[in-house]
Amino acid sequence: MLRKKARKLKSLLKEHSLYLKSRKKKDVKFIIFAQGRSGSTLLMDLFNSHPGIYCDGEIFGAQISHNVFNKYLYIKTKSEVVQEPVYGCKIKIYDLTKYQNMGFEKAKQFIHQLYKEGWKIIYLKRHNIYRQALSSLIAEERKTYHFFKNENHKNDLISIQDVESIIWRMELLEEFTKQEEALLSEIEFKKVNYEDDLLNQSKHHTVMAELFSFIGVDTVDVDTKYSRTSSDDLSQTISNYGSFVNMLKGTRFETYLDV
Repeated sequence: MLRKKARKLKSLLKEHSLYLKSRKKKDVKFIIFAQGRSGSTLLMDLFNSHPGIYCDGEIFGAQISHNVFNKYLYIKTKSEVVQEPVYGCKIKIYDLTKYQNMGFEKAKQFIHQLYKEGWKIIYLKRHNIYRQALSSLIAEERKTYHFFKNENHKNDLISIQDVESIIWRMELLEEFTKQEEALLSEIEFKKVNYEDDLLNQSKHHTVMAELFSFIGVDTVDVDTKYSRTSSDDLSQTISNYGSFVNMLKGTRFETYLDV
């Protein structure tokens, strides 16, 4: 029994040694700092068009079943185990403050520490928080968050019953934006806007060329496997869209109806 345990321990140590040798310090690392339904998955996919880049998903998100004890060691290890020379990942403000129980000040210290160590910060946001909030409602109703180009999509009209939540969802998005801007106020970052830079596919090459330059890698042609999940005319997606229009009328958010 003791010999068996010793052999197992020796095997584990050997594997651990090989793992440590395989780790490679990354000279280029970056964070996509964004909210949900802001185009972050699209931007991640565009980064992954580059053969030298591995862009990870939401490493601190709701899909993580536990509170990561050492966030710094976790992201550092994540960046070092991939084969590509450049590592990036997505982080949301509420991934840190809510799901990882950091609180705003600790979240700020965490991002600032990464920045001091050379991580590049790409701040992605969306001007139209009305469309952003509706995008979440549409995805929740469909139970599908992304469409792929090579798939046939059902474009049937959907009915959304949770109309009244649109106001507090927009207010919450405003609060997240305030927190993001406060966190980033003392550090340098590259700003990307969904409507201006990502919505129109013809702009992808130019925008990504700027981002590749920002993080310090050569430019390559980019493409994405994703397609839009809704049309410009929301009445062609939501059967009871008029209810949302009525909900916004008379509020400070009414101006979004004219965009």
